Amino acid sequence: MEIKENKIDRYRRKRKKTLADAFMNNIFAINKSEKTKILHLLKKHNVESLLFYTDLRNLEFIIQNGINTLNNLTLPEEKYYFVWSFHQHEESIDLEFDNSSRAYFWKWTNDIQGFDPKTMAVIGINPERLAELTQKDWLFDFAQSLVNIPENIYPETFDWLLVQDLKMYQIIKKRINELKLNIDVYLGNDGIVKIERKQPEDHNTLNSTTNKTIWNQEGEQ
Repeated sequence: MEIKENKIDRYRRKRKKTLADAFMNNIFAINKSEKTKILHLLKKHNVESLLFYTDLRNLEFIIQNGINTLNNLTLPEEKYYFVWSFHQHEESIDLEFDNSSRAYFWKWTNDIQGFDPKTMAVIGINPERLAELTQKDWLFDFAQSLVNIPENIYPETFDWLLVQDLKMYQIIKKRINELKLNIDVYLGNDGIVKIERKQPEDHNTLNSTTNKTIWNQEGEQ
């Protein structure tokens, strides 16, 4: 039996659909602007790089494949990936501000008993380039001052890497040259590199030049 829709029911159905569409559009508009809001926040607080910390043994994989969310992490046979769960999650990746107190990585990790900070590496990510190359919207964790990226992060977004291990420094420099990536590699002691980005007149972020400043444990030049 065919059920015919009367005018009132048809009006109510269309109104519900219109309201639902408007609601979803508003959510999309809010989410779409979140990345822009975070970029404005980074500029306001003079954040020039977003930082990702990882085990030194992951660097070769990351240079070639980027930083993957755990559910997208696919490894060749007999290969291992060492996860520091504080930053890398099943469906997202957390990034630090380069002016966060946690950014002085080797200073606060020295207090962790049995932990060797030389086994870790710091990756400096260009926020503007990251915004251009990510499709999904970002989230900001106000409590932890972390930027949450719900997708993989490509090597093309990396500005620089900082390691303490000389052998890995040489391996990574060679690999970056082979892959023709524009990434600076620094061999640090107890410091961190802060990138000071100079924008050209045409404001083309992909062609921006950089200067480096080495900061010591206390955050002094």
